[in-house]
Amino acid sequence: MRDAAVLLGALTGTDEHDEKTLESDGHAHDDYTRFLHENGLEGKRIGFYTTPLGQHFRLETLMQQEVRRIESLGAEIVDIDRIASEDIGGDGFQVLLYEFKDGLPVGLSVFGRAWSEPVLLEIAYAYEQATNHRMVPAFQGQ
Repeated sequence: MRDAAVLLGALTGTDEHDEKTLESDGHAHDDYTRFLHENGLEGKRIGFYTTPLGQHFRLETLMQQEVRRIESLGAEIVDIDRIASEDIGGDGFQVLLYEFKDGLPVGLSVFGRAWSEPVLLEIAYAYEQATNHRMVPAFQGQ
């Protein structure tokens, strides 16, 4: 997460010749690492999308285990049975619903509203630090 925060700080900003980037004026930060806190889950209210449940016992067992862990780190979990995908990542979210099949790697995705990157980084970093689930990818030739 630290790498992602550093990169996000380098990539954000506005360009007077790019209308789309002007929307971020006043919302972007130069340094997102300041939002990386090990206690970042304390007091957070996190939605857990439950509609896809009931199809993969092993995956759901892992998910429930991690939901309990997130609660133990101070977050409140709220079950959600309906989400408008255009509000939380659009097509990328739909891919996630079908991407994880039994035997494949499991991941945690955190979504939020526009300009909520500081909170999302805080949540993701706290989870990463508490679980040590992060695996450094192995690249060929290394």
